[in-house]
Amino acid sequence: MTIENTELSRRSLVKGAAWSLPVIAVAAATPMAAASLTNATVSFDGTTTNLAEISLLDGSDVLIADVLPTFPNNVVIENGPGTLEGPLTGLVTITWASGLPASVLSSGVARGFGVMDIPGATLGARTITEKTIVDLGLIKVGVNETSQTFTIDDPSIAGNAQKVLGQIVYGATSNSGVTINVFMTFTVTVTIFSNGTVVDSPASATITIPLGAGLL
Repeated sequence: MTIENTELSRRSLVKGAAWSLPVIAVAAATPMAAASLTNATVSFDGTTTNLAEISLLDGSDVLIADVLPTFPNNVVIENGPGTLEGPLTGLVTITWASGLPASVLSSGVARGFGVMDIPGATLGARTITEKTIVDLGLIKVGVNETSQTFTIDDPSIAGNAQKVLGQIVYGATSNSGVTINVFMTFTVTVTIFSNGTVVDSPASATITIPLGAGLL
């Protein structure tokens, strides 16, 4: 009786060990995938300064710069060990950073910038928010700030691989009642999400609009 019980116990142990092996394998794989989120970086690969034609986001007009504004170049995702799993999504925010109106004719909102296209990605929802930058009592001047969601066309990025999104195509938002003709700076920030989780090190750069650019 004692020998038979021992054999049954051994069979139970072997059976239990076989069932537990896949669980151990899954648990071991999870930290490697999660670690990639902290090993990946997002950046712009420089800037471009040239004459620009900027279309209005909500109209058919095209604004042509009189002088040379500067825009960020391509968005580069540099992945470390472990796959960045999809869906791969992102958020571009463009916020006013510095520069004030030289002449204020009336209350109103000056143009900001929004996203019209990102090569290698599909655009989602866009939000435009008016931010007050000058408050003179009866006269208040604001600048449009925008946020734009997008989905990267590739379903994932392999470990130690690079994904380059093309240069963002910018558009101008609406303008009302305000003339801005001095140096202005807008901050562009790109955040990437892997399956809903933020990838470390969002990209940040600036759009600079010199005096008399004609875009604002």
